[in-house]
Amino acid sequence: MFLPGQGHAIFYPPYPLTISRAMKAVKVSSMISLNQGRREAREFWPGRCFDRALRTVKEYLETVEYIPRNPVRRGPVQRAEEWKRSSVRE
Repeated sequence: MFLPGQGHAIFYPPYPLTISRAMKAVKVSSMISLNQGRREAREFWPGRCFDRALRTVKEYLETVEYIPRNPVRRGPVQRAEEWKRSSVRE
């Protein structure tokens, strides 16, 4: 789910892939795709990604609930289901 200026995702990269390498792959492939669609070449992503390890089942479940509620808290929608990029309906 992406709001302007921020995005949230839960990654569990298989060993030996790291979060940093997984994020780099996402950033590079999406930047190439977006630039092709826009017919321009420019940076899309900020240089730093902030990650956080989810170490317990409780933290994981809280994060899974937090992500779809974020557009409601930030204001673009009244209900999480209204956010078109949300996975809450799945």
